[in-house]
Amino acid sequence: MQFRELLPRRRMVRHYRSEPVPREVVERIVGTVRRAPSAGYSQGQRLLVITEEDGRAEIARIMGETGWTAPDGRELWLESAPVHILVCTREADYHDRYRLPDKLVEGEEIDWPVPFWFVDAGAALMLLLLAAVDEGLAAGVSGVECEAAKKVRSTFGIPDDVTIIALVTNGYPAPDPGWSAVTSRRTQPRRPPADIVRWERWYGADESDLTVDSSAHGKTLQTLRVLGVDLDAIDTGAAGTLAAERDQALDPLGLALEDCLDGPVPVVAHPTCDAGALGAPLHGVAKEDAVHESVDDHSPPHHAAMIAARAGSRAS
Repeated sequence: MQFRELLPRRRMVRHYRSEPVPREVVERIVGTVRRAPSAGYSQGQRLLVITEEDGRAEIARIMGETGWTAPDGRELWLESAPVHILVCTREADYHDRYRLPDKLVEGEEIDWPVPFWFVDAGAALMLLLLAAVDEGLAAGVSGVECEAAKKVRSTFGIPDDVTIIALVTNGYPAPDPGWSAVTSRRTQPRRPPADIVRWERWYGADESDLTVDSSAHGKTLQTLRVLGVDLDAIDTGAAGTLAAERDQALDPLGLALEDCLDGPVPVVAHPTCDAGALGAPLHGVAKEDAVHESVDDHSPPHHAAMIAARAGSRAS
């Protein structure tokens, strides 16, 4: 599977079918971590893979005792996952590596700008999630809070110098509409590209005070940026001019796009600006995607339907 096909299929799945995952499949998934980056090739990432029923049940029990539960009306998550992977890191590996002669700076270990043992664990975790999808599986991630981490460490013999970062669950996906209905992905808007990716400079010449502007004026500017409108070509100080430019830019997609930018939507708030995609679902997994078909349980209507409904309300 090509990366461009793989990435849109990745999402958090919190319920799984009961069938086990073959050992060779699990080995391929966890084997990807050996290709993860690590500072100075310190290789401090560690995994503990738990597939036996008793071990998985113990993790679910510990997490439940320390406050992690599956609320009423939601599907079993940890209890249903046939593969549990504890993602861990060993900080000492980094210090050992950077005390070797080729890494010393003026005879001393570097002053670490950020804790790269956590950075590298995150890179390993992402590889696990993508590798699971590549194998036709689904994956979820849960934090392991402090009290639970102590009990997991004791139960499974994890050394004191190894830090538990997260728990990854793998398995063949089953519908999880209860979880999907309340997940943050459904209740929080996806940030527009201009908020996440910047080019050449953090702020443009005249926009240092606009990015954090949550006013109607600021949201208009945000909308125009996402649509690729040249702000330098219009009078950004005139609210009427801005509104006219925005309405003209939004006409091809309808005001549904503006709604997506201004507030939460059922799946994502990151709209497509391709008019040819009006007959397609919002960004996400296509309905023919059997691996994650449950993502569509609460999918919003197509752009075309949203525009038609909005046009009707404007005419009435």
